[in-house]
Amino acid sequence: MLYKMEKLFTPIQIIAYGFLAAILIGAALLTLPVSAKQGQTTEYMDALPQPVPFVLLG
Repeated sequence: MLYKMEKLFTPIQIIAYGFLAAILIGAALLTLPVSAKQGQTTEYMDALPQPVPFVLLG
């Protein structure tokens, strides 16, 4: 099973997809109501750039 996974993705692709997944999950968490002020909402496109520095510098 592990051998087949190695053939599907190179190590660089796995790292890149991991960063992408962390950024998308972080943006999704920022759109939750608990992440905004009372009575305000955060659009997904507004929340998308926010987790990028945390993932890259983290």
